[in-house]
Amino acid sequence: MTILLIIAIFTLLHKQLVLGDNISLAAPTDWKTYPHGNPFIPGMYGFLDAAYYGSNYWLFFSAFPEDKNNAQTVAYSSPDLKTWTGSVQVLSRSNFPWASGPIYAAATASRVGKYYLYFSTLVADSGKLSIGVGVADQPNGPYTDALNKSLLDTDNPNVDTTENMIEQDGSPVELVMNTEAGNDTWRYNQPGGMKIFRREEWFYLTFKHCGGLIVQAISSSLFGPFTVYNEVLTPDNNTSTGQATVVNNTNVNNTNNWFIVYSRKLQLSDGWSDTSLMGLAYERMRFTANTSTIREVQMTINDDFQDPAHDKIMWSEKGGPPIANTLGEGDGTSLMHNNMTNLTYQIDILGYQNTSAQSNAGFLFRAKYPSSSNGSANVTALEGYYAGITADNKVIIGKLSPTAWKPLNWAALPATASFTGWNTLSVVAQGPSLRVYINGGRVMNATDATYSWGTTGLRAYKTRAKFSNHWLASIFDS
Repeated sequence: MTILLIIAIFTLLHKQLVLGDNISLAAPTDWKTYPHGNPFIPGMYGFLDAAYYGSNYWLFFSAFPEDKNNAQTVAYSSPDLKTWTGSVQVLSRSNFPWASGPIYAAATASRVGKYYLYFSTLVADSGKLSIGVGVADQPNGPYTDALNKSLLDTDNPNVDTTENMIEQDGSPVELVMNTEAGNDTWRYNQPGGMKIFRREEWFYLTFKHCGGLIVQAISSSLFGPFTVYNEVLTPDNNTSTGQATVVNNTNVNNTNNWFIVYSRKLQLSDGWSDTSLMGLAYERMRFTANTSTIREVQMTINDDFQDPAHDKIMWSEKGGPPIANTLGEGDGTSLMHNNMTNLTYQIDILGYQNTSAQSNAGFLFRAKYPSSSNGSANVTALEGYYAGITADNKVIIGKLSPTAWKPLNWAALPATASFTGWNTLSVVAQGPSLRVYINGGRVMNATDATYSWGTTGLRAYKTRAKFSNHWLASIFDS
């Protein structure tokens, strides 16, 4: 398989450009963001790119829920990757009279005090695939037509007009991806969503494979050849991935602060997925010391339970009141919209107002409703594993079935901990091996192979409990 790059030395950025006086953009919109979890922005966002300008991270999208016609680009910014602010619609097709069809594949660049947004669309007169470029004085626009025409037109249906702007020896270079396969036996057919970035002396190309993999290729030269290495993001039973982009928060030589931002969709335990469960997530990206390849990224699901709107999207209630950060007395249970096998699960728990020594609070994993339960909302109909902390200061792990609870192991809480204080409960589940930790220290092991996959959730039994700092990630065999 050969990935063909159409490469053009781009001289436009050396010229002084003047913004037009007539700007046609929509009024500012209150774009909803959710800084309290990962995914951090829910919704069907696609064709994204990211950059670090000044002291802020910027995300640009040319496919987002509020724009049904895909005629605009919107931007978010954040100083810390936690609190995100939605911007105005920074680019509108109405400012590019030669363009028709959707605006997609936004790509950002900055040079000589100007900011540029490249995008793919169609030429109105010819219907050809084309690339346009907008220019602005600040990252959030407004972007106006830099050329008063398209930058590149093509009749080749195999060209993925996702574009990147990168420098080679001080000269700006524009790259366009040709997805036509040179070898039909190559395992990554129909690549798309290309992103090229530079770290130290290496150029990295990441792209999406049609199966949802995010793959990396590396070269010592921008002009190749690129060698394909391992996957960076791999869909599992829990998530499927969309396009991804990469951002570094200082400069190309910084090796410590790289992040990958990607769109993903949660998969439910019954195999069904819903576009309402799509969102944007980001993870820390690390590199191997000996080969400089990108390590496989662990996709996480986080929640601090401080935003009820976010919690409503992420969780479904099965008994008890809706979850914010408190579950009510009785079999109060909230299940997450996911489906996981091997995992690391961690959460902070505080119990209070317990009614008996058997009162407990904790989390479920590899859980599901058997087909015989007909989707019963009663937690006792669940089957799966449960780890929790009891009111008589024990840590327990066991398995649920519709007819019984079977303990697998238990241990005393450390002397410095109690049920009515905050504790961090963690479980690492790999195959039949179940390891349980309290406040960072392992307290017990269990072995059981009854349940291999299912959803995760929180449970409070005969008590009230608070939860915080939810962290969940799949474990890959590698």
